[in-house]
Amino acid sequence: MGLLRKLMIELRNRLEEKDERNRKINESFFEFLPEEVTKVFIYAGVGSEVPTNEIREELLRRGISVCCPKVIDGNIQFFQIREMSDLAPGYHNIPEPRIEEEGKDLETVISEKAVFPTDSSDCLMVMPGVAFDREGGRFGYGAGMYDRYLMAHPCRTLALAYEIQVREKPLELKETDVRMNALITEKEVRIFDRP
Repeated sequence: MGLLRKLMIELRNRLEEKDERNRKINESFFEFLPEEVTKVFIYAGVGSEVPTNEIREELLRRGISVCCPKVIDGNIQFFQIREMSDLAPGYHNIPEPRIEEEGKDLETVISEKAVFPTDSSDCLMVMPGVAFDREGGRFGYGAGMYDRYLMAHPCRTLALAYEIQVREKPLELKETDVRMNALITEKEVRIFDRP
């Protein structure tokens, strides 16, 4: 993990007044959420990431489909959850959808249950990250899982972060790094024109 990522995680770990910051982010998320969205692909926050429990619960309450990522062989796949108990500790102890089915191998379950976003107005991908810039750039944790997934399944993207994670200078992105359409922090909602 690069120096910038380590620094940003340390800053995020030491951040104070997180409950109030998270409340503002949650409020902004639902103010921003376009009416036409019927399916949200959303991470389950862990550690000092912006938590998504309340957002997922409210989306489910509103009848919006909620799909969460599961790491399989170094890549992510998304599976729909119908309640919060559909998640269990998985990769690096991150909450992931339970997908095991008795009598079925993993490949069969994936082919039957994996859900994919479309590049249409009814889908939204909500992502975590370590560092962001003011042009829609994002650094994840360095494994490139979201970038690879979005290259194969382009869709509208949104990241949740704390303002302390937003850099003034543009991040040095690689060609394979996918830019965000929007970023929500406790301070503001930023909308970007993604190339």
